[in-house]
Order: sequence, then C-alpha cells, then structure tokens
Amino acid sequence: MFYEIRRENGFPGKGDDLARSMADQVIPVHEANGMTVLGSFRIPDEDAVVWIRRFTSVAEKVEILEAVHESAEWQGIEEAVAGVVKNSETTRLEALPGSALQ
Repeated sequence: MFYEIRRENGFPGKGDDLARSMADQVIPVHEANGMTVLGSFRIPDEDAVVWIRRFTSVAEKVEILEAVHESAEWQGIEEAVAGVVKNSETTRLEALPGSALQ
C-alpha cells in the first residue's frame, strides 16, 4: 500500500475555481472509479489544492487512472480543469512500520 500527495497548482487568481472544480468534479469522478481519497485541502494564500490518495498497488493505481481518463464524466470536465490547473506535482509516500496509516 502507498499514498500520494497530489498538489494541483492553479493559474493566478483561479484558486476558488480550482477548489470548487476539485470538490465538485475531479475528486468525485476519481472516487466513483475506485480511488480512495483520504482528504483534500486548500492551501491558504495560494492558488493550489492538495489531495491525499491511497492505493493498494501500482497496478491498482494504473487501473483506476485509466478508468477515470476513459470515463464519459472525465471527458466532460477535462477541458474545464485544463482552464484552472497550471500544473500538478505528485509525491509518493510509503508508511514506516508502526505508522497509523499502515
């Protein structure tokens, strides 16, 4: 099992639109296709959103992301997301022994 912290950096002044899009469209479409999203957060004073997601394996991650990107729902929101997200950063995390998130 591993986790990812994903940071979506919005275009200047698009933080509110980005947060709304993530909460109303992006995260729900990922969850509907099997992703476990542990939380999403707005970064104060920045046009950015961070979300934490969990996968049981790399194969599961690939399967879920393929399902998301091939879904009709994603096709409907992909263009809107491109208008608010400048770039994204992903950091993979593996829990240490004894971590509550094992």
